[in-house]
Amino acid sequence: MKLLIKYFVIDDFVSFVHWLLYWIIFNNIHQKFDIFLKVCETGNFSRAAEALNYTQSGISQMMAGLEEELGVQLFARIKKGVILTDNGKRLLPYIQEMVNQKDKLRQAAFNINNKVEGKLR
Repeated sequence: MKLLIKYFVIDDFVSFVHWLLYWIIFNNIHQKFDIFLKVCETGNFSRAAEALNYTQSGISQMMAGLEEELGVQLFARIKKGVILTDNGKRLLPYIQEMVNQKDKLRQAAFNINNKVEGKLR
C-alpha cells in the first residue's frame, strides 16, 4: 500500500508512522522555539501568552518542556517575569536561526506552489 502525503510517497505503515512522529516532533519543537522567542521579547510568560493567544500556564509548560528537552535552564524567574540565563543567551542565536530557516522554507514552498508559469502573449 502506498500513501501520498503532500509530496512524499510512503510505501508502508511503518514508514508512515515514522514520518508522522518526525512531523509531530518537528512541529512541536518549532512551536516551542517560536514561543521561546516571544517570551524573550516580552520578558514575561503572561504577555507572551496574550500575544500568542495561549494561556500563561500553557506557555509555562511549553517552556519547561523545552528546557527539559534541551537539558538546560533557559529562563530565570524574577519578580516581574523572566530573564534569559547565560545558557539561554548562548542558545538564543541558534534558536533564532532555526525559526528563520523554518520561515524561509515556508516561503520557498509558497513560492513553488504559487508560481505562475507559461508564456505571455
